[in-house]
Amino acid sequence: MDTTHYETAIKYLKRWVGQHCKFRDIDDRLLQKFKDYLLTTPSLKSVHQKLVQNTAAS
Repeated sequence: MDTTHYETAIKYLKRWVGQHCKFRDIDDRLLQKFKDYLLTTPSLKSVHQKLVQNTAAS
């Protein structure tokens, strides 16, 4: 099983919320804010590139 997408999502999530995010804090509003963050944050590979919209959505 390829876990690369999950591992990358966790890296972005940790960069956004820090090291501590409780499961009970995850709701629709937080997920929408995280999606908005992904659409505006620089790529992990280059600070000069934004994520491609399809990458942020998946």
